Amino acid sequence: MYDIIREEESKTLWEIIMDNAESTSNDLSTKLRQRITEYLTSEGWRVGGARYPQGTQWVIDANDGKGRPITIYQESTPLRIVERILIITALKLGDEHQEKYADLGIEDRRDLIYDLRQHLILLGIGYGGLIDPLTEMLFEDIIYLDELSKGGFLKSVRKVRDASILVATIIARRFNEPPPAEPPRPALGFQLPEK
Repeated sequence: MYDIIREEESKTLWEIIMDNAESTSNDLSTKLRQRITEYLTSEGWRVGGARYPQGTQWVIDANDGKGRPITIYQESTPLRIVERILIITALKLGDEHQEKYADLGIEDRRDLIYDLRQHLILLGIGYGGLIDPLTEMLFEDIIYLDELSKGGFLKSVRKVRDASILVATIIARRFNEPPPAEPPRPALGFQLPEK
């Protein structure tokens, strides 16, 4: 029996769903959305209700408890279920930062954009909006269902969230400001003794 449990635990979420699939792709997508919601809430994320805009199976909005939002969605096509989940967040420069950015020389603006792009590429994050003038940026990661596990999914979520923190920190440093608030510390599996 131990071997069976180990084999089941080593399967990805998508493999488990497909093994038990005697339903439509909408049922599978619903199960997937429910599982992803469970993953997020088990790690302290605040999750809003699902939305169903055109072109998606579903959309979930969540935040990490410190007000940093992410959006997770599964695209849809009329022909078949799309086998990937997109995790995105956006960062918009406030009016004060847009003014500071506009005051930079052309070379300094270009250098900032190159610096941001380089860091995001090294982090393995897709991006959009990193052009001059810099106003709103989008960060995304894609996870395919055949490699979807709780650990892999949550790593991807943290990576997207951390990309926005990284960009905010680089911009704050460039404008000689204090860094933004730090992300929450991960649970270490033990508690410090009380005094």
